[in-house]
Amino acid sequence: MTNRQALLDRIQALEDDAERYRWLRDRSANQYEHPLVVSQTRTEHGMRYIGPLTGRSLDAAVDAARSNT
Repeated sequence: MTNRQALLDRIQALEDDAERYRWLRDRSANQYEHPLVVSQTRTEHGMRYIGPLTGRSLDAAVDAARSNT
């Protein structure tokens, strides 16, 4: 396999991953009745509920979670 073909294969894999994420984010289930991501965290004042996360708010949550790893 040439370097060019390896690069093209990698680009295709990245595009497939991006499309899979967009499908999960935008079209999986009925995200308004069954949100894809909901966060519940304990605070000094009790539980804090964040959700549903969709579109840009979900993108931001994924980016924040990835930056913490």
